[in-house]
Amino acid sequence: MKALLGILLLVNVALLMWGVGQRQFLNDSFSPATEYHPELMELLPPEKPRALAKVTIDSDGNATTTKIEVDSPATGDQATLLQPPVLLGPLEEGFDETALSILASVLPGQCMLIGPYKTIIERGRGGRKLNDMQIQYSDRQDPKGRVLGYRVFQGPFASKMEVSSARLRLKKQGVKDLYLMNEGKNKRYISLGFFSSENSANSFMANFSKREIKTKKRIEYGTNYWLLVTDPKSISKLIKKSSIPIQQGATKTIKPCSEIPW
Repeated sequence: MKALLGILLLVNVALLMWGVGQRQFLNDSFSPATEYHPELMELLPPEKPRALAKVTIDSDGNATTTKIEVDSPATGDQATLLQPPVLLGPLEEGFDETALSILASVLPGQCMLIGPYKTIIERGRGGRKLNDMQIQYSDRQDPKGRVLGYRVFQGPFASKMEVSSARLRLKKQGVKDLYLMNEGKNKRYISLGFFSSENSANSFMANFSKREIKTKKRIEYGTNYWLLVTDPKSISKLIKKSSIPIQQGATKTIKPCSEIPW
């Protein structure tokens, strides 16, 4: 009987101590820190300019707020310039076009280019966004939009027999790393190397020259795809709309339509 009473006493003491601990935890001022997830954060668009305010505290401790008027930007004959669009990613390597500042008012004869896009699929995504905005556009592409690299080769050869003879001759000279390229009638080549740097391609050709092997070099380009908007009202709509249909690596540019060669 005494053992049972002892056990009950110990249980009551344990419950009492647990309750005290819970109250202390609830009254504690400590709280866990807010979780921080930088990968879920995004940049917000800049706020519109707001008037400054001056706060004055008098002898009675009352705060008085006075607005300070800000002079509006100077106006002139030229259109006001807006900030250029934020690039969501770097421009493609080899793309020399500089994005122009976007005019607040569209002048006659101006067009808007949206791009460049690396693939037709990416351009199609941008086009669907324009469709959702009920904006008419046309597709454009620049076959020499960006430099892909420098190819060292032999050719062109007019027939398969010429290619076979050249290939056999290279093998006898110790050249084994090569492959054949067929770009159409009378356009057969033997590719010996492809380089992202022109200096590397030149060094590679110099090694062949020492072995009295003739080679050629050419620049190979990648096609850039664009969306072209020519209607002034549509361009103005794109300028004013906060959600501009551009993707990573692309931007929007206003320039004279006559300067667009393709």
